[in-house]
Amino acid sequence: MTDYIITVVDNASTDDTEEVIKQKFPQVRFISNSQNLGYAKAVNIGVKSYDTEFALVVNNDVIFHKELVDNLLKFISENKNIGVAGVRQFYPDGTIQYSYGDPPGALTGLKNLLFINSLRNFFAEHSKKKNNKIIEVGYVDGAALMIRREVFDVLNGFDEDYFFYTEEADFCYRLRKNNWSVVFNPSLAITHLRGSTTAHSFPNEQQIKMLVDSKFLFCRKHLSKIETIFYTICELENNSILYAITAVTSIFLKDEKLSKAKAKLDFHKYNIKYLLRSKNTKVPLG
Repeated sequence: MTDYIITVVDNASTDDTEEVIKQKFPQVRFISNSQNLGYAKAVNIGVKSYDTEFALVVNNDVIFHKELVDNLLKFISENKNIGVAGVRQFYPDGTIQYSYGDPPGALTGLKNLLFINSLRNFFAEHSKKKNNKIIEVGYVDGAALMIRREVFDVLNGFDEDYFFYTEEADFCYRLRKNNWSVVFNPSLAITHLRGSTTAHSFPNEQQIKMLVDSKFLFCRKHLSKIETIFYTICELENNSILYAITAVTSIFLKDEKLSKAKAKLDFHKYNIKYLLRSKNTKVPLG
């Protein structure tokens, strides 16, 4: 068993988080920000607050599976080329959820348009036999990232221009540009609530706006104008097709399935709305 330093960075929460943690977990280091500085900056504050060889960055809605931290630390320690390691994520109902992917770009847009990513996620979620093959990926989802501190310092941490969303994709993208590996290890796992105890819930309009804006911020930082345009067209077509399919199939649904279909319709509708808005925005998005 390894000794850990546990740090909570609080972005000006308005509940009794600080009091509860200090009372129930006095060994936890608590850093309280006077305002909401965004996720990327909060991560940087937490990681830089102590000198360690590795840092495990996690969301506040994550449940660790047995011996997750020890095994993940052992895995990255034994593989010196790995800069970031991620794990498989489950919904609370036990089904597999999105855990890794490719950053925004022409290839990602094409995969989405051809439904390659959708089919991959569908079969991963419904497969009875879990594939535990360790693979290199474009980025791993930021709910649980084991980061080699050496790499973190070279890259000066997360890019604080991102307030929320896509900061982990940007970090992994820059990491890979510096010849480090980003690895997904599905034999290790967490349960990720994704802000809700209801599995498969969809982001609301404000969250979708932030997500789309963050992706376009990535495009402006790392992609050419032509690649950004191609990516945007693919995303618009993908969401338009899925909206049409969902609208037709929802006619035959009832009760809970109909409610889920309506939420999915809103998801695609707001994606289209903010993709169009961001496409026509020339100033940096914040």
